[in-house]
Order: sequence, then structure tokens, then C-alpha cells
Amino acid sequence: MCKRHWDALRADYLLTENGGTVSAHGDELNVTVHVGEKGVAWRRLRVKGTPGHGSMPYGADNALVKAAHVVSRLADYRPVAVRGRAVARPSSARSTSIRRVKAALVDPSRVDEAIATLPAGMAKYAWSATHTTFSPNVCRGGVKTNVIPDVVDIEVDIRTIPGDNEDEVRRHLDKALGDLSEEVDGREALLKPASVSPTGTPLWDVLGRVVDAHYPGARLLPRMIVGLHRRAVLPRARRRRLRLRPVLAGPDGRGDGRALPRQRRARRRGVAGAHHPGLARDLRAVPRIAAGRRAAGGFGRDAERRAR
Repeated sequence: MCKRHWDALRADYLLTENGGTVSAHGDELNVTVHVGEKGVAWRRLRVKGTPGHGSMPYGADNALVKAAHVVSRLADYRPVAVRGRAVARPSSARSTSIRRVKAALVDPSRVDEAIATLPAGMAKYAWSATHTTFSPNVCRGGVKTNVIPDVVDIEVDIRTIPGDNEDEVRRHLDKALGDLSEEVDGREALLKPASVSPTGTPLWDVLGRVVDAHYPGARLLPRMIVGLHRRAVLPRARRRRLRLRPVLAGPDGRGDGRALPRQRRARRRGVAGAHHPGLARDLRAVPRIAAGRRAAGGFGRDAERRAR
């Protein structure tokens, strides 16, 4: 669709349905906006051995035993962290201890130590947001209990941080496996690069004003998505893709934590609609968006009604 009809889909900015979580720390209010997404570089690793009878395992070239060592090394591998800009803002915390932890989270030399002090759930996210991760999750091999397997396939979920390309993934695998890397044949199973969108844009300013209208004094908190977000890919808008849940508040101005129902998503083809007129109004003030949407016939459901 993007390759054949880009003129109809072209966008300078893309606002999707994720994000928009409201959190309070003391008298400070934050609303998350997902500005980045880790990449996917899934691998299917094949380990080969020599078939034989299970009754004579001594000295056997057992592919499953070698695969077990491969899995262990991948599980134990600890890559170097990167600066976690989307994890924390050190200057926002008032407590000295919290400021110290947040400062460490954006310091590659101290981030691993800081993550170890966090609660389990927070530590999992912080680690994933600052490291390329390797999770061996599927292993297939063997045909019968009494037959030594000659082939075992291992499927590894690899999530890359921005900046880690295919060469870096191969370097990580070679370093993790060491001398076992010669025993492993790797094939790509799924590949999608990481992406990060800038925050110093007119769209970011618009989001700040709209959020402030619903939650006075709230700050936009940029955050990284560590999983794979299901959405249409608009490659040329990738550098300006932000994620904020469309329904920030109900008619009474109070927060609405509900996700947008799936059956209504298809009707929300514009960047704004009837439930958030403030966002639509402010987006019209962004020159390039306003020009494009006028050419398309307007914003959200209004445009669809005119198209009918």
C-alpha cells in the first residue's frame, strides 16, 4: 500500500493509539508519550550433530546437548547498555535518592547496577529499554526417545535498541556464543529496525497544550516501547511518529484509561476526531499538517462524512 499509493498516504506526522498513561508522583503529574520503538531481529539458529542410538551416548555428537549450551550462553549474555534517554529524566525528581537512581539510568557505565536496585517489574522494563535483548524461547529437535538428534533449531527473540543494525546483531551473537558460534547456522526470521521520533516538533508542542488542558501542569514523559506495536508502517513518517492514546479524558475532564475499542479504530483514520476537538483544532495550526488535511478534506470523522 505504501509503495503503490504513497501520495494518498503521505504524512509529515503520525499519531497512533498507544501511550497516554497518566501517573502522579507527589504533586507532579506525567503523561507518557511513546517516542521510540525497539527493533526486531528474530533469529532461527540451527545446531547440527551426528545421529546415533540413544543406548550409546558416550562421546556422541548430540545436537541437543550443544543446543543446550547455546541457549545457556544466550540467556547469560549481558550486552553493553546505551544511554536510556526515554527511561527517565533525572532533573524531575525531588528526592536525592530518586535523582541518583534516575541519573544512573541514563549513564551507560552505571545503568546495570541501578537496574538491579529497582522493583522487579520496573527493572524488566528499564533493562529492555537500555539494552539489545536476547531471549531463546523455542527449541525443536529430535524424532524419537532412543535416537540422538542430528539437528536442533532454536528460535531467539532479539529486540534491538536504536542504532543496533544487522552487523551489530551478528557481533552480539558471536560474542555471546564464543567458540560455539562455529557450530551454529543463523537465519533471519523477522527483521524490523528500531525507530525514534524527535520531540522538538510542532506536533509535540500541540500534544503538550492538549494534555495541559485536561491535566493542568502535567508534563509529557517520552518513553520507549520495548515490544512490537501492531500498526500500519508508514516508513517516510517514521522519524515523526508519536503514540498517545486518543481519548485523554472524558466529557467531564477526568481521565479515561480505556483503550480505544477495536471496532472504532477503523473509523479513526484522521489524526483527530469528535472525542478530542482540542487536538484537531491545534493540529490545524501546524502549517504542513493543516495544508495536507485541507487537501484531504479535513480532520477525522468530518473528513469521512464529506467523503461519503
